[in-house]
Amino acid sequence: MAKHNKRKNKSRRRRSSRENRAWDDTVYTWAVPLKAAALIVFCVICLVAYAIILNSRNALHDAIVRQETRQITLMDDLQRETVKWQNMKTPGNLERRLLSHGIAMTRPRTGQRVAMAAVPAPSGAISQTAYADTR
Repeated sequence: MAKHNKRKNKSRRRRSSRENRAWDDTVYTWAVPLKAAALIVFCVICLVAYAIILNSRNALHDAIVRQETRQITLMDDLQRETVKWQNMKTPGNLERRLLSHGIAMTRPRTGQRVAMAAVPAPSGAISQTAYADTR
């Protein structure tokens, strides 16, 4: 019977949820005023937004630098190809290239009339040009 009474006493000692806690109980927590907590949350949000914007700016800057480098390379290639094309269009080089393909061209005879009328061709069509109209 003594054991039975001890169990009742233990259950009686347990505080119900309706009772307030005793003032001498230790509570492990820290309190921050509402304005200070709002300021901390605002600062954290601003720092995260700044980090995201900074990362995006750096990514865009890197992409721009890559595109500028590519543009410089392409402009150099264009300049080299333009110089090659200009050199190839000189009369000596043009004649030499035509001969390498088996095409031998001579100047027109004195009685031969040469008319070259370039008609703008519609897209996809070959331009029509009249060569060496003999009379």
